[in-house]
Amino acid sequence: MWRDRLDAFWDGRRGFAILFCDDEESGAPTLRPDIIVLSAPDPEFAGATLLDRLDARRLRGGYCVLELPPDHSHVSLRAPDGAELRVALRGADAPFAGGEMRLLLIDAPETAGDEPASFRAVSAPARGDVERATRGPIARSGARLVWALRERRHVERRDGVAALLQLWAAQRVFPAQQSRIVLEALEQQTVRGAPALKAPFAIMENWLRENGAPCPALRLRCPGAFDRDVSLLARTSVVLAMHQRQRLREWAHEQRAAGEPIIEPLDFADIRRAVGAADERPEAVESDQSIVVHNLASILAAGDGAAFDGVSATRWAEDGERGLVLDLHFFGASLGDDIGIVGAAADACDLGVVPDDPGGAAFARLFRVESDGPRPRRVAEEDRLLDEILRLAADREQDAGLARAPSERRTNAEGRREGFVSGMNAALAAAAYPGRLHAARQWDMLEPIAMAAFARLCAEADAEGRATVSRLGGYDAYRADPSLMEACVRAPRLARASDEAGFRAYCGGARALPPRFLALCRASGLMAAAVGAAAQSRLLELLLAHPAVAAHAMETRIELDDARDLERVDEIALLLRDEAMVERAAIYCDDLQLDEEARRLRDYVIRRRAGEWTQLAEAQRLAVVVDEADAYRRRLDLERAAPIETEPRAVAAAPKSDGILATMRNFLRFGGARGPGG
Repeated sequence: MWRDRLDAFWDGRRGFAILFCDDEESGAPTLRPDIIVLSAPDPEFAGATLLDRLDARRLRGGYCVLELPPDHSHVSLRAPDGAELRVALRGADAPFAGGEMRLLLIDAPETAGDEPASFRAVSAPARGDVERATRGPIARSGARLVWALRERRHVERRDGVAALLQLWAAQRVFPAQQSRIVLEALEQQTVRGAPALKAPFAIMENWLRENGAPCPALRLRCPGAFDRDVSLLARTSVVLAMHQRQRLREWAHEQRAAGEPIIEPLDFADIRRAVGAADERPEAVESDQSIVVHNLASILAAGDGAAFDGVSATRWAEDGERGLVLDLHFFGASLGDDIGIVGAAADACDLGVVPDDPGGAAFARLFRVESDGPRPRRVAEEDRLLDEILRLAADREQDAGLARAPSERRTNAEGRREGFVSGMNAALAAAAYPGRLHAARQWDMLEPIAMAAFARLCAEADAEGRATVSRLGGYDAYRADPSLMEACVRAPRLARASDEAGFRAYCGGARALPPRFLALCRASGLMAAAVGAAAQSRLLELLLAHPAVAAHAMETRIELDDARDLERVDEIALLLRDEAMVERAAIYCDDLQLDEEARRLRDYVIRRRAGEWTQLAEAQRLAVVVDEADAYRRRLDLERAAPIETEPRAVAAAPKSDGILATMRNFLRFGGARGPGG
């Protein structure tokens, strides 16, 4: 039974993943029927919201990610045969008795050409040493393991099959801690202690009294036991880019070329000779380069208070803080300079700025020193300054002796993530999708499942579907609303008028999927206002499985309250599709003195041109008239086209007809014997 083989993982917020895993305890194939997914804030499912309809084709890969509406803690999965599995999402403080631990293991492909990812599920008892029970499957997974989640769950069975699944928020257990570095500009000058420098000249007394020039500083935070991850620290560098010095050099070069006077600034050797102290160290940068880079691991290894060229560091042990907190003082910086940190490679670490991250290249976060303090700035990947900084950072990594060999790099969490994303990108390339995924992005709890589902979506889509993905914003748009993107890609004909801005406007699961998708397609009136979840599901099937029929209904502006009889809906839409044919039918009704029907036909054309919608029952009545009027016109055309006989011939007397007027009235009275649905 599919209910016994289905796994669900909840990220504790709004992310909800459904999987049919390669269970280590049972490798039997699973029958995966079409599943309707509903959610509600209460277990009675009063006013339930239709989240999605998962057909067998979509579940063929065995995984998908959905976005839950806010405050919805109950999910219902229903099959066409009436089988239902309910899922209750429990808070962290909800009691947990009995049940089991469920471990989800996500592996990268073993060799090129394999499936981009594999998902395995393992059960473990919830009692006893849970950590030990978790470490065993992780250790057996080897170097291919990319991601592992653990959740508590309790299954209630009825008639021998799962009926209610209680889930607690999942936890990531591998890798144990995602790498992340967060920077914050310190508005106030950090306390520097008593001045240790002695000014040799009287003009420096004010400098000493004010404890030096304002010193821009950044606070660096690293969660968890980051300071023990030496390999990652070695790939992070502190940067000071001195734009004033660079501009002075350029000016001096121009002056020298023009034969004009130049300025040669004093260097450390000049100052030391002048004061007669070989150990004199002014608060400036000794290097003659315009960019100074220091390896973060080297700064930490030097101890608290150590001064480097242009930079010093103070490490804090704050109450309630987890991990590393480090203040970086850029005493060698001046107005207009850039300060910050970079990673030695694009995927070395995830960097952020609080409270407002400027975005840009994922491997760099720089601040511009302004009169009121450091201000974060967006750095593009193609920035030439960034290229030079990364080259110097790579040199410092080598100098620190902490560079990693490729084989070692492959075995750590970062290398595994690279392999996983590489497999996804290979699948996207094979599907002729131009976009690519990036290992450097910050992964949330369900990120690898979403990546795998996105790669499958692009692989199964046709050319128009892949173009739709690109037009609507690619993977970032998919991540914002997987269900809405799936609908757009499966029915690209209906979503041709949509764009990325429109997609973002209808993202989020606060409303059911069918009205959001129809609003994106600019066809909200296709679905009647008061439609239940079952009828919404059938309408969603019409949109996704029969987009041609839906397109005909949209074109003729027919409002549907259900989609049980698709053939009938399509026949009505095809009869009303040609406006000229509808207007011609109104003229025939005038000739036959069917004034009411003529008025209805003309009103329909006026509403349709104004973008208004017509109920299906009314559309069927109009289609009957159009069909009979068209049949009458064709009979007249045949009679006019028949050859004229020169010699009259005797024919048997035919029964006297009631006339076309009586015939038409008969059709309208009894619903039409030859019209749609007759």
